[in-house]
Amino acid sequence: DVRNFLPSWIIEYGFIKYGDKSRCGLCSEVIVSRTSSIKRHFETNHKEISELNITERKEVISQRLKVIENQSNLLCKFVKTSNNVTEASFEISHLIAKHSKPFCEGEFLKTVMLKAAPSLFQDFNNKDKILQRIQELQLSRNTVERILKMTVNISDQLQSDINNCDFFSICLDETTDIKSSARLEIFARFSNGNEMREELLKLANIPERTRAPNMTGASIGFVKLFEKHVGHPIIGFHCIIHQQMLCSKVDTSDLKELLSRAISLERFVNCLDEIRLFLHDNKTEFKELYNTEWLAKLMFFTDLTLHLNTLNKKLQGREKTIEVMFGFIKGFEIKIDMFINDVKSGKFLYFPKVKKMLGEVR
Repeated sequence: DVRNFLPSWIIEYGFIKYGDKSRCGLCSEVIVSRTSSIKRHFETNHKEISELNITERKEVISQRLKVIENQSNLLCKFVKTSNNVTEASFEISHLIAKHSKPFCEGEFLKTVMLKAAPSLFQDFNNKDKILQRIQELQLSRNTVERILKMTVNISDQLQSDINNCDFFSICLDETTDIKSSARLEIFARFSNGNEMREELLKLANIPERTRAPNMTGASIGFVKLFEKHVGHPIIGFHCIIHQQMLCSKVDTSDLKELLSRAISLERFVNCLDEIRLFLHDNKTEFKELYNTEWLAKLMFFTDLTLHLNTLNKKLQGREKTIEVMFGFIKGFEIKIDMFINDVKSGKFLYFPKVKKMLGEVR
């Protein structure tokens, strides 16, 4: 007796290989791969076929096996089609979640595709198959379940990648949503082979806006509390792209207020003449808008915030290594010395709005 599957069993007894065992193509029973067991099963359970002559027996077995093969091919084709449709549904679900659209948008998208497809694929020979595939798309509100499954899978992959890397860093940034509620963004940056990756770990709600002491406080700042939690020292880098923090040593509330509203400040300066005219027409007067010293400070702060905004843009974005960011910071420190010399010389080459305002006054 043999325990390895023999090809001769296919046509003699109607058995096919099934893993390390054999499966009867006539009744689907699985038994061990042994000649005596297979022969006994065939002669006992399929006696009417075993009593036929060799030619008739082979013909009956061949027909039965052909039916099984056709059913198997049909099943494989169905599974492949089903997998393609499911994959397409996941892709659409991912886009719906990525763009923060309502989950019912899936049904709307399917309706749109079914409406447009007949005209779009009018000259395609397989137009009916295309329409059938679109019809099979599963885009009901249950899309939520798919998105949750995708989220779990992505989270598992991200956790695995972070666990396998040698070093990683986290970045905390405060933002606000459309309702002006404070949110905390937690990013991780790590290497995955030769690729540097930056991924969002969590977007958490926080009760109120944070300030510098919340991060760097000696006793209850986040950095200190986090060191206690992980049980070892960490290397902290604090707010290198926050404009107001670059001037945090200056005890001037007006300065911080202006720097925190850089875009509005620039727009105000660009529309200064129109603002004066508007106020004049409405018989309202602000003496500061005509005060040379006040205007000089305004133009200086505007030019300075433009330089800081340029630095911000360089520091922001994905795939920025600490070496590159550190280079931008050191370069800006050198520029500060140039700014100081420029102001002392009275040339104002790096402060065009100041230069223009002084030129108009003179």
